[in-house]
Amino acid sequence: MKKDTVVLLFLFILIWFLNLCTPLICDDYVYSFIWQDDAMGVALSESANRVNGLADIFYSQWKHYFSWGGRTVAHFLAQLFLWLGKDLFNFLNAGCFILLLLEMQWIINEGRVFFDVSAKDVLWDFGAIWIFTIYLGDIFTWLTLSCNYLWTTVIILAFFIVFERNYFTAEDSCFKNNRISSMLFFLFGLFAGWTNENVPCFLILILVFYVFKLYKETNKINWFLVSGLLGMGLGYILLITAPGNYVRYIRQVEDHIVTPGISLVEDNLHVLANIFLFRLIMIYYAVRNLIVISQDIVSTAYQKLLYISRSFLFLSLASSVVMVFSPYFRYRSSFPSLIFLIISVNIVRRVRSLEGLVVQNTAVRMEKFKRMTKKVIFVIASAYLVVTLSASLYVGTMQYQQTQKMMNSIENSKQNLSDKVLTVRERPVLIDKYYFETTVITGGHLTYPYSLTTDENCWINRDVARYYGIKSIRAEKEEALP
Repeated sequence: MKKDTVVLLFLFILIWFLNLCTPLICDDYVYSFIWQDDAMGVALSESANRVNGLADIFYSQWKHYFSWGGRTVAHFLAQLFLWLGKDLFNFLNAGCFILLLLEMQWIINEGRVFFDVSAKDVLWDFGAIWIFTIYLGDIFTWLTLSCNYLWTTVIILAFFIVFERNYFTAEDSCFKNNRISSMLFFLFGLFAGWTNENVPCFLILILVFYVFKLYKETNKINWFLVSGLLGMGLGYILLITAPGNYVRYIRQVEDHIVTPGISLVEDNLHVLANIFLFRLIMIYYAVRNLIVISQDIVSTAYQKLLYISRSFLFLSLASSVVMVFSPYFRYRSSFPSLIFLIISVNIVRRVRSLEGLVVQNTAVRMEKFKRMTKKVIFVIASAYLVVTLSASLYVGTMQYQQTQKMMNSIENSKQNLSDKVLTVRERPVLIDKYYFETTVITGGHLTYPYSLTTDENCWINRDVARYYGIKSIRAEKEEALP
C-alpha cells in the first residue's frame, strides 16, 4: 500500500473514532425534531415531532429560516444526518475531513484533482489544523457544528476549485460553457453562498477579479463562471436577509445573551486578538514570503499561484476581522479562515520549492539561527501533536464508555416504564475531577458532550427526555461547561 494511502486511511480512522466517541450534544437533540419557532432555549411542545423524512426536513428548514436563522444549507445537512443516524454521520464526517485535506492539496496544485498526494504535505496540513484549531472537537465531532463549519468549508473550497481550474486553463477548460453546465454551476454557487456569513461576501469580490482577469486574457466573458458567481451572490443574499436572523438577535438581546454596543465590539476584538496571536507565526510567514519572493518570480504560472496565495491570505484575515461586528463571535467561527491561511502558506511553500528560492539574509549567523529555530519549532510542534493526540484518544475512549453507561441507563428506564426521574452522569469521573488538566493535555480539543443540568425541568433536559422517550432525566451533578 502506498504511503499516501496509508496516511489518508490513518487520518480517516482517527477522525471516525473521535466522532464515534462523541455523543449527540445540545443542539443535536433540538434539530432532531421538526423546527418549532421557539425551540432553542425553550422546551419542545407536546406537539413536536421527530424528523422522519426529507419532506419533514424541508418543512423544518422553512420554519427555521423565518424564526431562527438563514444557514439553511448547514442545518439541512444537520437534520439529514440526525435523521439518517449518528453511525452513518461518523463515517461520512471522517470522509468529509479527508476531502478537506485533498481539496487543500488540489488548490495549491492549480486546481488539478488527483489522489496521488504527498503524504508529507497531508501530514503537514493535518498537523497545522490540529495545532491551530481552537476547540477542534466542536468542529470535527459535534454533528450540528460540523455541518456548520467543516461541511460548509468543503463546499466553498470545491466551488473555488472550479474557478481556479478555469483560471489556469482558460483556453482549454474542462468545464463546458453551455446552458446546462451553467445552470448546474449556478445551483452550486447558490449552495456555496448560502453557507456562512463571514466568507462568501469576500470570496465573491475575489472571484469577480478572477473573472475580470480571465476576460483580459481571453477577450471573452466566461458565462459559466459568471453563472456561478450570480448563484453565490443570490445564496449569500438569502443567507443574510433571512427574517430568522433578526428574530434570533432580538431574542438574544432580550435574554441578555447578547449586549449591543461598544462592550460587544470589545469582546469580539478580544476574541480576534487571541485568534491572530495564536496564528501569528503563520501570518508572518505568509506575508513576509509573499513580499520577498514575488519580486523574484518570472513564470506566469507561479505568479498566478502567488496571486491565489494573496487571495487566500486576504480571505483569511478579512473573514476573521468582519466577525468583530457580529452579535456573537465564537472561536469556532474562525475555522474557515484558518484553512484559508494554511492554503496561503502552502502555496508559498510550494512556489519556493519549485523555484528553489531561499529568502536571502546577509548575516550567516542569522541564517544558522533561523535554521536552528525552525528545527526547535518542528520538535516542539511534533511533541505537542503526539501528546495532545494521544491524550485526546484516551479521553475520547473514556467518554465513549461513559456514554454507553448512560445509554444503558436510559434503555433500562424505557423498558421498565419508570415514572421516576432518571439521574445519569455524562462526564467520566476522571475528567470531572481533573477537568482543567485534561483540557490542557488534550490541547483544548475536548468535545462538548455535556447537555444535561441537574434540573429535570430545564428545557434541554426535557428535550433529551423527549428524544429518548423517557419521563424525565437530569445530570448526577452540575457539570461546568467549557
